[in-house]
Amino acid sequence: QTPTPLSYAQPDQIPPEAPEVPAPDLAAAPDVPSYCEWFGLQGKVALITGASSGLGRRFAQVLAAQGARVVLAARRVDLLEEMCAQLHARGHEAFAIALDVAQFDAIPAAVDKAVAL
Repeated sequence: QTPTPLSYAQPDQIPPEAPEVPAPDLAAAPDVPSYCEWFGLQGKVALITGASSGLGRRFAQVLAAQGARVVLAARRVDLLEEMCAQLHARGHEAFAIALDVAQFDAIPAAVDKAVAL
């Protein structure tokens, strides 16, 4: 008889649970970098398009809080400058550049500028 998916729900057919895996002893391996060292954003540059509002603005806040130097890009530079001032007040590095991503030819220059900051 071929079991149906529901037949596996019988108590005597449920496989035993996986054994509990103990947490690693980080003190035993002090030379292993922490998660933040492996995946942290310290010293990285993040170019964020649409940073004048909405999700782009929130991404800028989160990335800056994680140590990235954020380059805020959007058409509305006045809003970007306000955002930069807020980030600077919190001790983060932030720069504003004008960019309209609909102008495809302008994107490489914005990337070059972001990297140079």
